[in-house]
Order: sequence, then structure tokens, then C-alpha cells
Amino acid sequence: MDSSVTASPEPVPNARAAGLPAGYVLLAALLCCVVMQAWLVFTQPINWDEFRFLADVHQLERRELTWPIQTFHAHLFGWLLWLPGNEIDQIIAARVVMLALECGTAALIYRCARRFASTEASLLAAVCYLSFSYVMQHGASFRYDPPVTFLLMSALSLMTLAQLRIRTTMLIGALVAVAAMITIKSVFYVPTLAALAWWRMVGADDRSLAWRNLALGGAFGGVTLAALYGFHVASMAPGHAAAQDLIAATTSKAIGQSNIMPQAYLLRRSLLLSPLNWAILVGGIVVVARAIARPGVQDRSNLIAMASFALPLATLIFYRNAFPYYYAFMLAPVAVLAAPAAEAISKRWRLEVVGALLAAIGLVHGFLAISPVLATQRATVDAVHSIFREPVAYIDRCSMIGSSRKQGIFMSSWNTEVYRAEGKPIMRGILVSQRPAYVLVNSPMLEAALPRIGNDNRLLPEDAQVLRGNFIHHWGPVWVAGKRLVPGEGLTPFEVLIAGDYTLEAAEAVMIDGKPVAPGMVIRLDAGQHSLAASSREPVLLRWGDHLHRPRSAPPPGELFAPF
Repeated sequence: MDSSVTASPEPVPNARAAGLPAGYVLLAALLCCVVMQAWLVFTQPINWDEFRFLADVHQLERRELTWPIQTFHAHLFGWLLWLPGNEIDQIIAARVVMLALECGTAALIYRCARRFASTEASLLAAVCYLSFSYVMQHGASFRYDPPVTFLLMSALSLMTLAQLRIRTTMLIGALVAVAAMITIKSVFYVPTLAALAWWRMVGADDRSLAWRNLALGGAFGGVTLAALYGFHVASMAPGHAAAQDLIAATTSKAIGQSNIMPQAYLLRRSLLLSPLNWAILVGGIVVVARAIARPGVQDRSNLIAMASFALPLATLIFYRNAFPYYYAFMLAPVAVLAAPAAEAISKRWRLEVVGALLAAIGLVHGFLAISPVLATQRATVDAVHSIFREPVAYIDRCSMIGSSRKQGIFMSSWNTEVYRAEGKPIMRGILVSQRPAYVLVNSPMLEAALPRIGNDNRLLPEDAQVLRGNFIHHWGPVWVAGKRLVPGEGLTPFEVLIAGDYTLEAAEAVMIDGKPVAPGMVIRLDAGQHSLAASSREPVLLRWGDHLHRPRSAPPPGELFAPF
């Protein structure tokens, strides 16, 4: 049988003494990828779901979390709130931790590959992962993927290499339980874990002992999951949603309603951006598959175990949210199969050359991820905090100001589809009950709803009309609660939905509810109907707050979010 895909019970020794220089080159390639990602940590624009990820941490601190699933990470990152700075600074600090976890994932890829291949081939597998276009751009982002990938790859590594003592299987169960608490897409690693468990059973000297230890590890994982869930629920706001309902809805949306290859265009783009990475990964799968199919092969169970690392790749067929950041999660186990491909490649080419080429391509992808959008985001967040010195309720796309209470739906494509399908206006009730002081226009839905931006309503028409009638432009993407009134003959009626203090901006004094109000005066308006009388027909503005601060700096140009 071809030695390039032969698995042995212990890590194989280096194939050749001359491989040391190649190993150094491959280590240097890994270091280049890590350094580039370290730069991206501080320069890459923050994606909208990173802001939402941080908002969960703030909501837990305020005891406002209501979702018992997909929010456990808030316990792990509570320390971010102790740091100086605003939301931008907190996310960048969290990205540093994510980068460390990603480096750990790369080390675990090497460790797992080392079970089946040489040192050089295993190093190339780690380089192949880190240099992949989507991984380079999103592998250290503040999302579910870096911590969960590290936890699950740790479990795979233990399943692959460690002796299956009780403490080992219990640790595996605990790692999987924590990962499952962070995100339910951890289930996509379960087939690989199950295949490796079968492999260890088949190769065990005492199968009954191996089965007992694996069963105890699984039971301990279940107990750990239940304990963590109970702890998490105890920390949440009263009246939280039922986990089973959320899981059913999430599964139905992410899988049950998806077409075949729902994000095929992103896969095609990755093939164009990372053809060498894909060639190595697919080549590894082909090498192992051909070895499994070879008649008379003696190590078929080992080969099947190796092939099981490719199983997460199948999720691209049905998973709706297979966006670029998902590849950092999905490709980590698949990258292990770059090692057998590297063994085959080494017979014709020098692996250090291939590794250097991968790193060079990865660096190009890193440079392409740099943009001025982060500066725009920082200027906007700074401006919002200068306008509103104390936290106030607001409306936006993604909880960009996590330290304040966002109102309304999280405007992802998923939630937007649900909102539009239900067809129930929500904004009027939000304005009356929650009294948001401003709208941060950082979503196409909000841009379309407000008159300075556009007319193509993506909110329901009733909701767009409510926003237009109750917010006025203040600075850049910030619209504050207020009314723009054009006096007519006699009394001009108007309705206030957001109770509070308002500053009059007008050319001359007017009468509001029969009381004289001079320009610059602050008047208290309760929710409900009011009337305006004025001798002039010039527009009158009522702006929320007591002479609300307006930043002197001009709003930065450009979009608030960069595309994937």
C-alpha cells in the first residue's frame, strides 16, 4: 500500500533528514500568515455580526438576554466591558483572543495530520488552512467560529491521538458541550467525531473497555451541556424564549428551507480566489479515497478515519449560512487531508516551495481585506457617544452601539425574510413603548426608509412611514427623534410617539398646545396628539433632547460596512 496515506498507531518519524530546512520554510510561511492576520485584527473593517456578537455581552451585563441558545459566549467575553474605549476597541481586543484561538486551531490541524503523515506534510496542511482566502479574511473575526473551531478541533485531536482513558473521553465530552452551548452548528462535527469513535473501537485491544469509556465520555458531555444550559438560563432576563422552539426554528431556516448549495456563488468565488488551496484539499480527499478503494488494503479503517475529516465539507450542500466566515469553521478538519496530498506532492515538488506560494497568495488576500471602512466606523461610533453621553434606546441594523439598548429586529437577511413574511408592522409599538432616541442608519432597510436616502422601502411601508414621521436628520447616519412640521392655516395637528423633552428650532415663536414656545426653548411632549399654530409657513423642527450636541466634524464618507 502507498506509504503516503498509511496511518500508524503513533506519529510517523520524519521521512528524511534533509526535511529540516523545508520545515523551517513552512514554519516561516505559517508565521507570515499569522502576522498578516495580526495586522488585519487592527485594520480590517468590523462586520455587522461582530457588533451583534459584542452586544450579547453587554445584554448579559444588563441582564437583558432573552435567547438561551447562541449566546453563551457572552459569559466568556464579559472581561471586554472592563477595558477602556468604545465598542470598536472592545471588538479589536476580542479579535486578539480570536487570533490566538485560530493559531491554536492551526496547531491542532498539524497535530491531527501528524497522526497520518510526516512533519512537513502536516505543516503544509496548517499553511493550507491559514492561507485560504476566506480564512485569512475572517479566521480571527469576533464570531462564533474561532472558539468553537478550536474546541471541536481539540476534541478531534484527542479522539485521534490520545489513549481513550475515562478522563480523556470526559474531556472530549466537555469540549463538545461547551462548543454546542456557543453555537448549535457544532453538530456539523459530530459525524467526524462518530467516525473516529468507531475507528478507535475497531482498533482497541479491549473493545468493551473502549466502548465503556466512550459512553461515559458522551454521558459526561450531556451532563455538562445540561449544567451549562442551566447556568446560562439562570443569568438571563425573565421571560426568555424556549430553547426547543428556537432550535426548531433555527434548524428549519438554516437547513430545512435551503436549496441545494444555497451559497454556491461564494464557493465558486473561493475556487477562483484559492485554487491552489482547493487543489491540495481535493487532492488529499482523492488520494485517501483511492487508497480506501484499493483491493486488499490492510489499513482500511485507518483510511476511513482519515477520510472522515472531510465530512464537514458536505454541509456546503444544504447549509444556508455558508458565508465566507463559515469556511474558517468548516475547513479546519478538512485541512487535515491536505497532509496526504502533500505526501503525494513531495514526490515531484518541494513542499517548501508550495508552502511559500500558499503563504504569498494568503498575504495578497490579507492586503485585499484592508479598507478605510474601519476609520468610518470608528468616527461614527465616537460621534454617537459624543451626542448621547448616557446610554439611550435606539434603532439600527446590528446593535452597533452595544452599550445601549437596541430596539427592533436584528436586520440580517434571515430575520428580514421572517419579518417581511409575517407582514406585521412593529415600529409604532417600539417607538411608543421603548422610546428610542435615535436611528443609526447602517442598513439598506433603514436607508430606504428615510427620505434623505431613498424611496425603495424594504421595511414594511407602515414601518417606513413611522420612521419618516418621527425622526429627523442630525449628523451623518444619525437621525434623532423629532418632528418636521409645516404650519398651515389655524391649528396643525401632529402626533408624538416618543415622549420626552424637545428643543424648538424655528424662525419665530410658535404656539404648541396653546402655549407660546420661543425658538431654542425646551418643551416636554407626552406621547399622543398635539397641535401647532404659527404665523409663518416656514418649517418648524422639534428635536429630541435639550439642545442635543452635534459633532463639529464632518461625517466620514463611504459606507459603514464593507461587503464580504
